[in-house]
Amino acid sequence: MAPSFEVDCNDTGNGVSKPFVGNIEVVSLGNGQARVMNHVSSSCYNRTSRQMNPADVWYLNLTGTPYRLSDSANKFTVIGCRTLAYTFDDYNVGKYMSGCVSVCRRGDLSSAINGSCVGIGCCQTNITTGLSYYQVMFDYTLHIRGLQPHPL
Repeated sequence: MAPSFEVDCNDTGNGVSKPFVGNIEVVSLGNGQARVMNHVSSSCYNRTSRQMNPADVWYLNLTGTPYRLSDSANKFTVIGCRTLAYTFDDYNVGKYMSGCVSVCRRGDLSSAINGSCVGIGCCQTNITTGLSYYQVMFDYTLHIRGLQPHPL
């Protein structure tokens, strides 16, 4: 096996070892795909300050590895009311950028329940083929223009 395909077993505490590629936990391997565990990006409304909390953004950097983000097994999904988010590649150098706007009335996210995404409180779009770097960014323009988010 080529060194770039190696999977390391890292001790995650209490004597438990889990498979990793770099700092990314591997959940399963099979059929030419690796399923990995990673964080979900989030940006939440703070009722006390009436502002958006700083975003906790997620990225995936597979640059220099043979791995790519699967466009057939993944979607870019945004859940929330008055939420605008983008995904882009390679430190936003202009090769790829896509976005989704999620809106709903009075904080009603009922259509985004149980994994469905039909356009109210949820937006979903495809991810381009062959990405080795993927990052998420939130845009607060919808809130700056006087629209107040509805807390969940």
